[in-house]
Amino acid sequence: MDWITHHLAVLHDHPLWLLAILFVIALSKSTIILSSVLPPASVMLMTVVTLAFPVVPVVIIWLVITLGAACGSMISYYLGRLIITRNYFPGLMAKYKTALGKAQARLQTSGLLILFTSRFIAVLRYLIPMAAGLLRFTQTRVLVTCLLSAGVWTALYMLIAKGIEFTFF
Repeated sequence: MDWITHHLAVLHDHPLWLLAILFVIALSKSTIILSSVLPPASVMLMTVVTLAFPVVPVVIIWLVITLGAACGSMISYYLGRLIITRNYFPGLMAKYKTALGKAQARLQTSGLLILFTSRFIAVLRYLIPMAAGLLRFTQTRVLVTCLLSAGVWTALYMLIAKGIEFTFF
């Protein structure tokens, strides 16, 4: 138990480490490959956010997590763009060409709303941005939508963490 206390004290004394950890957690939980091997985002983020509250301004914590989450979504988006541009799975794409065309036509009207709300559902958090890349959504619209949804998602996490901090500490 002493080693945990020691490491928590070290993190408390070095807020930049806390911010780096928050950024990496948010980025990894929004990226398709990394998210599947890590523990739940809620546990990881709540723990580090609760540690960061006393030593880092709330606005900085919010900004770091928001940027990390948006960057993770954009990595998933670019992975989708890379797959479609380089034609990495030609047989699969040919097999589902009609379905992809229909999906793209339907998502042109409500795709950004789906992209925004997907942030709040664990698996969809990284699959929908990848699908947006596969369907060739414009980069700027995806980035703005990911930033907005990441900002709201982060604010909700921070409110929950703040409540946990007051309850348990």
